[in-house]
Amino acid sequence: HEALTAPQVAALQAELAAVPGHPAARSPDELVTSPGGIPAAVFLQTFPRPLQELLPGLVVAGQESRRLQTARILVAWCAGLAESLHTLHNARVVHGALSLQHLGVEGDGEGARILITGFGLEPARRIATGGVRPTLRSDLAAVVLILHGLFEQCGVKLSGTALVRWDVLRNCARAGDHVALTRGAALAQALRDLITE
Repeated sequence: HEALTAPQVAALQAELAAVPGHPAARSPDELVTSPGGIPAAVFLQTFPRPLQELLPGLVVAGQESRRLQTARILVAWCAGLAESLHTLHNARVVHGALSLQHLGVEGDGEGARILITGFGLEPARRIATGGVRPTLRSDLAAVVLILHGLFEQCGVKLSGTALVRWDVLRNCARAGDHVALTRGAALAQALRDLITE
Protein backbone atom coordinates (compact mmCIF):
# COMPACT_ATOMS: atom_id res chain seq x y z
CA HIS A 1 0.00 0.00 0.00
CA GLU A 2 2.97 2.30 -0.31
CA ALA A 3 3.10 4.82 -3.11
CA LEU A 4 5.44 4.09 -6.01
CA THR A 5 7.28 6.77 -7.90
CA ALA A 6 6.68 7.22 -11.63
CA PRO A 7 9.91 5.38 -12.62
CA GLN A 8 8.95 2.50 -10.32
CA VAL A 9 5.50 2.23 -11.88
CA ALA A 10 7.12 2.19 -15.33
CA ALA A 11 9.43 -0.64 -14.24
CA LEU A 12 6.48 -2.60 -12.85
CA GLN A 13 4.45 -2.06 -16.02
CA ALA A 14 7.38 -3.51 -17.99
CA GLU A 15 7.33 -6.64 -15.82
CA LEU A 16 3.57 -7.04 -16.19
CA ALA A 17 3.87 -6.65 -19.95
CA ALA A 18 6.26 -9.62 -19.94
CA VAL A 19 3.52 -11.98 -18.70
CA PRO A 20 2.47 -13.86 -21.84
CA GLY A 21 -1.13 -14.36 -22.88
CA HIS A 22 -1.24 -17.71 -21.11
CA PRO A 23 -4.81 -18.89 -20.42
CA ALA A 24 -3.95 -19.59 -16.77
CA ALA A 25 -2.37 -16.19 -16.12
CA ARG A 26 -4.53 -13.34 -14.95
CA SER A 27 -2.24 -10.34 -14.99
CA PRO A 28 -3.49 -6.78 -14.86
CA ASP A 29 -4.09 -5.26 -18.26
CA GLU A 30 -2.89 -1.93 -16.97
CA LEU A 31 -1.23 -0.50 -13.90
CA VAL A 32 -2.13 3.03 -12.90
CA THR A 33 -1.57 5.27 -9.90
CA SER A 34 -4.33 7.06 -8.07
CA PRO A 35 -4.13 10.83 -7.45
CA GLY A 36 -2.75 9.89 -4.03
CA GLY A 37 0.03 7.85 -5.62
CA ILE A 38 -1.41 4.41 -4.77
CA PRO A 39 -0.85 1.76 -7.46
CA ALA A 40 -3.99 0.08 -8.81
CA ALA A 41 -4.36 -2.85 -11.19
CA VAL A 42 -6.93 -2.64 -13.99
CA PHE A 43 -8.41 -5.92 -15.25
CA LEU A 44 -10.28 -5.90 -18.56
CA GLN A 45 -11.42 -9.53 -18.20
CA THR A 46 -13.71 -11.30 -15.75
CA PHE A 47 -11.97 -11.93 -12.46
CA PRO A 48 -12.04 -15.62 -11.51
CA ARG A 49 -13.94 -17.11 -8.57
CA PRO A 50 -11.58 -17.74 -5.61
CA LEU A 51 -10.47 -21.37 -5.38
CA GLN A 52 -11.27 -21.34 -1.67
CA GLU A 53 -14.98 -21.16 -2.50
CA LEU A 54 -14.87 -24.76 -3.83
CA LEU A 55 -13.13 -26.29 -0.81
CA PRO A 56 -16.14 -26.83 1.50
CA GLY A 57 -17.67 -29.18 -1.09
CA LEU A 58 -14.48 -31.25 -1.17
CA VAL A 59 -14.11 -31.93 2.55
CA VAL A 60 -13.72 -35.68 3.10
CA ALA A 61 -16.33 -37.29 5.36
CA GLY A 62 -14.56 -40.56 6.15
CA GLN A 63 -15.26 -42.56 2.99
CA GLU A 64 -12.22 -44.09 1.28
CA SER A 65 -13.62 -43.55 -2.23
CA ARG A 66 -14.41 -39.92 -1.39
CA ARG A 67 -10.89 -39.40 -0.01
CA LEU A 68 -9.31 -40.69 -3.22
CA GLN A 69 -11.63 -38.66 -5.43
CA THR A 70 -10.83 -35.47 -3.48
CA ALA A 71 -7.10 -36.23 -3.61
CA ARG A 72 -7.34 -36.71 -7.40
CA ILE A 73 -9.10 -33.36 -7.83
CA LEU A 74 -6.64 -31.42 -5.66
CA VAL A 75 -3.62 -33.04 -7.33
CA ALA A 76 -5.08 -32.41 -10.81
CA TRP A 77 -5.51 -28.73 -9.94
CA CYS A 78 -1.97 -28.32 -8.60
CA ALA A 79 -0.39 -30.37 -11.41
CA GLY A 80 -2.13 -28.07 -13.89
CA LEU A 81 -0.88 -25.10 -11.92
CA ALA A 82 2.69 -26.44 -12.11
CA GLU A 83 2.35 -26.88 -15.89
CA SER A 84 1.11 -23.32 -16.26
CA LEU A 85 4.07 -22.08 -14.26
CA HIS A 86 6.38 -24.13 -16.50
CA THR A 87 5.13 -22.15 -19.51
CA LEU A 88 5.44 -18.84 -17.68
CA HIS A 89 8.93 -19.68 -16.39
CA ASN A 90 10.03 -20.52 -19.95
CA ALA A 91 9.02 -16.94 -20.81
CA ARG A 92 11.19 -15.78 -17.88
CA VAL A 93 8.18 -14.73 -15.81
CA VAL A 94 8.18 -15.58 -12.10
CA HIS A 95 5.13 -14.90 -9.96
CA GLY A 96 7.11 -14.67 -6.74
CA ALA A 97 4.23 -14.33 -4.28
CA LEU A 98 2.09 -17.38 -5.06
CA SER A 99 -0.40 -18.49 -2.40
CA LEU A 100 -3.90 -19.92 -2.23
CA GLN A 101 -5.24 -16.36 -2.27
CA HIS A 102 -3.79 -15.91 -5.77
CA LEU A 103 -5.66 -18.87 -7.26
CA GLY A 104 -8.98 -18.50 -9.01
CA VAL A 105 -11.06 -21.10 -10.80
CA GLU A 106 -13.31 -21.47 -13.81
CA GLY A 107 -15.57 -24.54 -13.84
CA ASP A 108 -16.03 -27.24 -11.19
CA GLY A 109 -14.54 -30.51 -9.99
CA GLU A 110 -11.60 -32.20 -11.69
CA GLY A 111 -12.26 -30.32 -14.92
CA ALA A 112 -11.92 -26.91 -13.27
CA ARG A 113 -9.31 -24.60 -14.74
CA ILE A 114 -7.02 -22.97 -12.20
CA LEU A 115 -6.16 -19.34 -12.86
CA ILE A 116 -3.21 -17.49 -11.35
CA THR A 117 -3.74 -13.93 -10.19
CA GLY A 118 -1.49 -11.48 -8.40
CA PHE A 119 1.20 -10.99 -11.04
CA GLY A 120 3.05 -7.81 -10.20
CA LEU A 121 2.62 -8.04 -6.41
CA GLU A 122 6.09 -9.35 -5.70
CA PRO A 123 7.77 -7.07 -8.28
CA ALA A 124 5.98 -4.10 -6.66
CA ARG A 125 7.20 -5.14 -3.22
CA ARG A 126 10.71 -5.70 -4.53
CA ILE A 127 10.81 -2.32 -6.27
CA ALA A 128 9.55 -0.57 -3.13
CA THR A 129 12.02 -2.30 -0.79
CA GLY A 130 15.00 -2.97 -3.06
CA GLY A 131 14.65 -6.72 -2.44
CA VAL A 132 16.04 -9.56 -4.52
CA ARG A 133 14.20 -11.14 -7.43
CA PRO A 134 12.28 -14.34 -6.59
CA THR A 135 13.22 -17.60 -8.33
CA LEU A 136 11.21 -20.15 -10.26
CA ARG A 137 11.99 -22.61 -7.45
CA SER A 138 10.08 -20.39 -5.02
CA ASP A 139 7.02 -20.59 -7.31
CA LEU A 140 7.23 -24.40 -7.49
CA ALA A 141 7.81 -24.76 -3.76
CA ALA A 142 4.73 -22.59 -3.25
CA VAL A 143 2.65 -25.02 -5.34
CA VAL A 144 3.71 -27.90 -3.07
CA LEU A 145 2.87 -25.92 0.05
CA ILE A 146 -0.47 -24.85 -1.44
CA LEU A 147 -1.31 -28.51 -2.11
CA HIS A 148 -0.31 -29.39 1.44
CA GLY A 149 -2.70 -26.71 2.72
CA LEU A 150 -5.48 -28.01 0.46
CA PHE A 151 -4.94 -31.57 1.74
CA GLU A 152 -5.21 -30.32 5.31
CA GLN A 153 -8.31 -28.18 4.71
CA CYS A 154 -10.12 -31.01 2.92
CA GLY A 155 -9.00 -33.79 5.27
CA VAL A 156 -7.02 -35.73 2.67
CA LYS A 157 -4.39 -38.11 4.00
CA LEU A 158 -2.10 -40.06 1.69
CA SER A 159 -0.82 -43.51 2.58
CA GLY A 160 1.85 -46.03 1.62
CA THR A 161 4.44 -45.11 -0.99
CA ALA A 162 2.52 -41.97 -1.94
CA LEU A 163 2.80 -40.66 1.63
CA VAL A 164 6.56 -41.31 1.74
CA ARG A 165 7.13 -39.52 -1.60
CA TRP A 166 4.84 -36.67 -0.56
CA ASP A 167 6.64 -36.15 2.76
CA VAL A 168 10.00 -35.96 0.96
CA LEU A 169 8.68 -33.49 -1.63
CA ARG A 170 6.93 -31.33 0.99
CA ASN A 171 9.99 -31.19 3.24
CA CYS A 172 12.25 -30.32 0.29
CA ALA A 173 9.87 -27.52 -0.70
CA ARG A 174 10.42 -25.98 2.73
CA ALA A 175 14.19 -26.41 2.69
CA GLY A 176 16.10 -28.70 0.38
CA ASP A 177 16.69 -29.84 -3.17
CA HIS A 178 14.39 -32.06 -5.22
CA VAL A 179 14.36 -32.73 -8.95
CA ALA A 180 10.63 -31.90 -9.06
CA LEU A 181 11.41 -28.36 -7.89
CA THR A 182 13.59 -27.58 -10.91
CA ARG A 183 10.85 -27.40 -13.60
CA GLY A 184 7.09 -27.07 -13.57
CA ALA A 185 6.65 -30.09 -15.84
CA ALA A 186 8.70 -32.25 -13.46
CA LEU A 187 6.61 -31.13 -10.50
CA ALA A 188 3.37 -31.83 -12.38
CA GLN A 189 4.53 -35.37 -13.11
CA ALA A 190 5.67 -35.94 -9.52
CA LEU A 191 2.25 -34.85 -8.24
CA ARG A 192 0.37 -37.09 -10.68
CA ASP A 193 2.59 -40.02 -9.67
CA LEU A 194 1.26 -39.64 -6.11
CA ILE A 195 -2.23 -40.56 -7.28
CA THR A 196 -0.96 -43.43 -9.43
CA GLU A 197 0.70 -44.85 -6.33
